Amino acid sequence: MDRVSNDRSPFLFILMVFLLSIPFYWFNDRSVLPKSFHLYAPTFIFATIIPVSLANLFLYRERGWDGIRELWRTSSTPSGSETSSGTSRYSC
Repeated sequence: MDRVSNDRSPFLFILMVFLLSIPFYWFNDRSVLPKSFHLYAPTFIFATIIPVSLANLFLYRERGWDGIRELWRTSSTPSGSETSSGTSRYSC
């Protein structure tokens, strides 16, 4: 059952991503990993988690766990490589 909501708000999503990533811009000059690792990882790397987390949150509010499972299932399979029966078209 595909429960699609009419009250989707892309503007709210973009605004939330922007607002939640502001602290990562402020602390971008600080190193996250200890100096003993000898790797430089800016704090902003962790800001990539924000859009993914918000997408999951908004989708959960709209469709529940089934929507999140469908999102991750379709994002992990190449486009068009899975048929409606769930089998791959490209398998031998």
